[in-house]
Amino acid sequence: MVEAFDIAIPDTMCDRLEAARLRAEALSEDLSGREVFTLGGVEFQMIALRGKGLRWRLENDDLTIRIRPVKMGYPVSVRYSAAGLWEHGYAKLHQKAERAVRALGCPRGADWQRLSEVHRAFDFHAPDFTPEMRPGLIGQVIAHSEVNRKGICGRDFETDEIWGKAGRLETLTIGKRAPLEIQVYDKGREIEEASGKTWMLALWERSGAWTRTGTARQEHCWRIEVRFRSDFLRNRSVLTMADYVEAQAALLAEALLTRRLCVPSEDSNRARWPLHWMWCAALHHSGEAEQALPLGRRLTEARDVIGERLVKGLAGTLRAAVVLRCGHWNQAVAALLLPRLIAVAEADAKHDDKVALARERYRYLDEAK
Repeated sequence: MVEAFDIAIPDTMCDRLEAARLRAEALSEDLSGREVFTLGGVEFQMIALRGKGLRWRLENDDLTIRIRPVKMGYPVSVRYSAAGLWEHGYAKLHQKAERAVRALGCPRGADWQRLSEVHRAFDFHAPDFTPEMRPGLIGQVIAHSEVNRKGICGRDFETDEIWGKAGRLETLTIGKRAPLEIQVYDKGREIEEASGKTWMLALWERSGAWTRTGTARQEHCWRIEVRFRSDFLRNRSVLTMADYVEAQAALLAEALLTRRLCVPSEDSNRARWPLHWMWCAALHHSGEAEQALPLGRRLTEARDVIGERLVKGLAGTLRAAVVLRCGHWNQAVAALLLPRLIAVAEADAKHDDKVALARERYRYLDEAK
């Protein structure tokens, strides 16, 4: 979820922000540097790597603040993390975001907050759906004429966009990068390989309809995610979160009926094909506008995953160094190289700075996002 704020940021604050960004930039040649920065009593990290069109980017485990050139309208946007919303609830997290934004400067008018983007997700444990996720499923999508045909696509496990080759789909996208986008994807795989949001397993268990199966990747866990972006929301006079909550059922119904997955029938008119059961279930629950109860702080398993990834990277580099020297793998030579690796690291003139940089990079690693 993203909100935009129309804030006048004074020069003194701009100077503070830029000084922090430059300090973060100086910490690393690859723009991975981070500098602690406090706004309204809320601690963030100033990120050296800003992104296209941005002057500054600050983030913590709950919020990401992006600041465009300050003379633009609504120059500040705040993205709420999923874990932050589940931990605190929207109202409490919005108060924290507003406190931080007000510390940047003054609102330019009474109408200074806008809802820019909101996602609504429906999760299913659906073993029967797994074999359906094949390229042919794209032909069962019935979409409004405004959806470009190229915006309906599948993605396989090698992340190649595909239309009809053999194999199972990982992702089905309807309206790719459009003001309204719907995506069906393997959430269990996404948690394991990308987001690390293992705290979501607790949500599924609370439903009573799903039980965790060991520590491996949770299979047959599929998500329908509806993404409303600013143009779509604005064209329907949905300007604030309050507007969205009031209109949620109607917005989701429009999304799911104008971009729908159907079951083929003998009817030659595809528009009359019946809805797929997952779409029916999502429509059934689309009117549930109540806010989720906060779960409390959740931890991820990202530290173990990243640690293992780094160890494997070191192992690969060590293997390459041994083969370069000997022409083959030699454990004795590998053992001789290890103390040298430590010595080279500690002899680096910027060793302490790089340790501090790594510490900041992993500050929020255990926190759910």
